[in-house]
Parts: sequence; C-alpha cells; structure tokens
Amino acid sequence: MAFAPEHSWFALEAPAVVSLTFPPDTSDRNVAEAFASLTAWMERVDRPYMFLIRADRVLSLTATQRRLMAEAEQGYAHIERRFNAGQAVVIQSVVQRGIFTAFTWISPPVWPYEITASAADAFAWLDRQWEEVTVDYPDGPVWTGRLRR
Repeated sequence: MAFAPEHSWFALEAPAVVSLTFPPDTSDRNVAEAFASLTAWMERVDRPYMFLIRADRVLSLTATQRRLMAEAEQGYAHIERRFNAGQAVVIQSVVQRGIFTAFTWISPPVWPYEITASAADAFAWLDRQWEEVTVDYPDGPVWTGRLRR
C-alpha cells in the first residue's frame, strides 16, 4: 500500500505497514471518524498489508467505543482475511491489555497478531511475519482463496 487511511491516527510507516496510534483519551465521534476512514481505506486495498497498533498511550476506551470499532471491523473482515498479513499491538499496562482482550471478545481477530511492549519489538515481529507470509504471494498456499476475483 502506498497510502494510509485519511485520519490523524493513521500513518504509513513502510510500503506495507500502516500504524494506528490511539490517543490517551478520545470521544465516540473521533473513534467513529477514524474507523470510517479505515473502512474507506479497506475498500481500496488490493495487496497484503500489516498494522502496527500503538495502544501504549491508551488510558481508556468505553464500551461504546469498543463496540464502534468491532462493528467497523466486522464490516471489512472479508478484506482482512484476504490481505492482512499481521498486526503487532504495542501494550505496556494491564489496563491496556484488558482493553485489547475485551475488544477481541467482541470481534475475534481474523488476522495473526503479536502483543509487544515496544514499537521496536513490534517492527521486528512485523518484519519476520511479512517474510513468512508473503514468500509465496500471490499464488502460494497461504494466499489461495484469499485474493479478490
């Protein structure tokens, strides 16, 4: 991918790596706007990508905010299954871990993920994961049935 979703929470870190940095605190409206942007981005995805999720500054996400994110994710899960090569989530506290766990109960991941304590560890995992899952792209067994027809 050569572009990231059009919202201040997202940035293109590398050609296939998009970062999502959650702020310490946010509003329902901001969550809805961020995930609407992500949904629009997903509709343009045509090749493998990865996410670096920076949740290490999050102080709280309300039940409504987690629901908004889960509903958005369910809407593009079919795209995630095809193209999401993995997500590394940076978490540094038990509160952040609890938020992530609650989110995965609402919307179980359809992509491989790794929880790390630092961005450096996250990038290292993403690099290893990218090499492993894209070695046979687009025709190998990992990708069979994933690509849009």
